[in-house]
Amino acid sequence: PGVNFGNADHPPVDLVFCLFGGREKPWEHVSLLARLARIARAPGALERLRACSTAEELHPRLLEEDRSHG
Repeated sequence: PGVNFGNADHPPVDLVFCLFGGREKPWEHVSLLARLARIARAPGALERLRACSTAEELHPRLLEEDRSHG
């Protein structure tokens, strides 16, 4: 189930991405966030990601979505 972040006007959040980057490339996260945004806007992509039940299943699905929407 999703998590309500305190704003009743928005649906609960059920997908969260966290990025960690190194000091040598502090701007790289912006490119990764743009790729995630392209995936999120693609029809059916979020539903396919939500259908994954483990991290082991989610990772290859995310890579597949990235290849098909990149």
